[in-house]
Amino acid sequence: MNSSKATTQAIIESKNDYLITAKGNQFKLHKRIKILAQIEKTLTVYEEKDVSHGRNVSRKVSVFDSQNVNHKNYPHLQSFIEVERTGFRGDKEYNETLYPSSVTLREVDL
Repeated sequence: MNSSKATTQAIIESKNDYLITAKGNQFKLHKRIKILAQIEKTLTVYEEKDVSHGRNVSRKVSVFDSQNVNHKNYPHLQSFIEVERTGFRGDKEYNETLYPSSVTLREVDL
C-alpha cells in the first residue's frame, strides 16, 4: 500500500490523472468499493459482447461517484468503476469483477 500511496501522491503532485485497481489484498478499500457498487446509483453503464480468440465475453462497465469511498490513502478519488466480465474460454465458463478507481485532476481542487 505504501508504494501505491507514494506513486499516486507523485501523480497528483505532477497534476496528472490516474487509474488504479483495488485488488483483493487491499481489504478495506476493495470491500468498501464492492459494497458501494451494490448500493450506489451508477453514473453511466457500458455493455459489450466480444467473440474472438476462442473466447465469448460479455463486459459490463459501471461508473460510480466515489464521494462515499472515504479512504485515507486515496482522498482525491473522483470515481470508481465496476467491471464485470463473464463468458467462456473454450468450454470453460468464467466470471470476474474488478474495481478500478480514477482521479481526474481537472475536477480536483488542489
